[in-house]
Amino acid sequence: MELHDLQYCLAVARQKSFSRAAESIPVSVASVSETVKSLETELGVLLFERTTRSVRLTPAGELLVEHASKVLAQIETMLSELSAYRRACEEGVVLGVIPGTPAHNFPDFLTQFRRSYPDVVLRILEGNNHQLLQALRSHDIEISFHAGYPDDHPQDIDAREITREQMGIALAPGHPMASDDCVALHMLDDMPMVSTSPGYAYHEIGREVCRRAGIRPRIVLETAVIDTLCGAVRSGLGFAFMSRERALAAGLSFVKCIPAPLERVLSLWWMRDRPVKPAASLLRQNIFSSRDWFTG
Repeated sequence: MELHDLQYCLAVARQKSFSRAAESIPVSVASVSETVKSLETELGVLLFERTTRSVRLTPAGELLVEHASKVLAQIETMLSELSAYRRACEEGVVLGVIPGTPAHNFPDFLTQFRRSYPDVVLRILEGNNHQLLQALRSHDIEISFHAGYPDDHPQDIDAREITREQMGIALAPGHPMASDDCVALHMLDDMPMVSTSPGYAYHEIGREVCRRAGIRPRIVLETAVIDTLCGAVRSGLGFAFMSRERALAAGLSFVKCIPAPLERVLSLWWMRDRPVKPAASLLRQNIFSSRDWFTG
């Protein structure tokens, strides 16, 4: 049994005529008649009652038409979705990423995704939180990582948390506070501080922490480059708000803050009222199901 056998039978059933069915396909009347007879022989049942004036479905024919209609509809849906998927793969997906975030196994995740979906063209757009939010709103990207406080996304954004990192202050080894287990936030008032540039997670979190604690450290350097930030701390230029993992990886001393523990939340953002294209949806689902790649 071939698909065209079912298509010919459905055409005859709809048209109630072999000749009209042949015209609608279009093929010869002999081809339709021979195909139906061959299928009847294969199935061992009569599908149509034929007279010189009409063609009617038998009970067996009605059963075949019922199931054949569903099968062909499912195949048509499958082909349509596969075609849409192919186009989506060719269009690709642009993922917004904050430099240095996530810092753990992100390259390994990208390699795994590429192996699983070699047809999907993946592009990375790096920027700070503000830049990536604007890129989302202007349709330059469809999904983006964001690092900051929990539930700080705007109303036009949907978000899902991926992981959390412990935050505190990074200090140069040998700093008087470096051997402490924790430091009270009020002790940071008027201390020299280095920070990432506005829009980056460490800057935004540090600014909010200081605002809530009512303190004003002296910012002596702002940089968009994480390595420069770590180098400035290491040289003793000032302290920095930083994740524990980043500080220790850079050879810095890490001290927790009190009274409230600090966290940086890594989440995935997309526009709330805009459908996500298939390739972006595929990448998003893989990120959700691969959270272990983004934790230390």
